[in-house]
Amino acid sequence: MTAINVKNEHGADLTVAGLTIGPGRTAAVPNWERVKAAEPVKSWVSLGMLHEVGKSPDPEAEKDGKDEQPTPKVGKSEVAR
Repeated sequence: MTAINVKNEHGADLTVAGLTIGPGRTAAVPNWERVKAAEPVKSWVSLGMLHEVGKSPDPEAEKDGKDEQPTPKVGKSEVAR
């Protein structure tokens, strides 16, 4: 299941696959290939109200441990009384 980032270019909220995307906002829409083929999303895409802005990153693929910060150790002298 590939999620695609979809941007709402319409002036009002649009609900896509159960996700409400506000005007000018982007959301990761799962199963985009299937979702964009069904109405009313198909019409919204053809009218330019929604457009793809790229694949959503796979959170599991991005976990390399580099961004994780170690938990700081608090000594007895640093504990608030």
